Amino acid sequence: MTMTRVAASCAGDAEHAGLIALTDGLKSLIAYWADKPEDAFHYASQGTDTAASLRGTVGLWLLGLQARAAAVLGDEETVRTVNQAAADRRERVVHDDLDQLGGLFTYAPEKQLYYAVESEVLLGHGDARLAAQAEQAVLGFSDPSSPNWAFGDLAGSQFDLALIRLFSGDVEGSGMR
Repeated sequence: MTMTRVAASCAGDAEHAGLIALTDGLKSLIAYWADKPEDAFHYASQGTDTAASLRGTVGLWLLGLQARAAAVLGDEETVRTVNQAAADRRERVVHDDLDQLGGLFTYAPEKQLYYAVESEVLLGHGDARLAAQAEQAVLGFSDPSSPNWAFGDLAGSQFDLALIRLFSGDVEGSGMR
C-alpha cells in the first residue's frame, strides 16, 4: 500500500487522471485481498469518480472492483447497478494511453466478465446463465499465448465456475468430489 501511495503521488504530480484513478484501483485491489471490503469499495468509488470522464478501460476496472467489494459487503443492488454500468460503458470505450501499455494498465473484456461473474458468486448465486458466463470467462483465459492471459485470472475464473456449479447442486461438475 505504501508503494501505491507513492505511485499515487507521482500520478498526481503528473496530473494524469488515468494514473490517479489506476492507483485508486490498486489501493482497492490491495484492500480487497487484505479482507477490508469497506476500504476496497471506498478506493474503487473514489477512482470511479476520478475516471468518470475518461474513455479508456481504467474506469471499467474500477467499476469491477467496486462490484466485487459491494458483493463481499452483501450489497446486491450495488453489484447489479455497477455491473450494468460497466457493461454499458464497455460499448463506449476508446483505448487511451494506458490501454496502449497493456498488462495491468488495460481491462480486457475477459477480465470484466470474470469480475462480473465473481461478484455474483460472492453473493452466492449459481444458475445456468451465470454458469455460461463463467465458462466463457474460463475460456477467455485458457490460452497462455493470449495477450490478456493471466494465471491468477484463469485460476479465479475456474474457481468461480466450480462454485457456481456447486451452488446450483452440480457437485460432479464442480470438481469437488
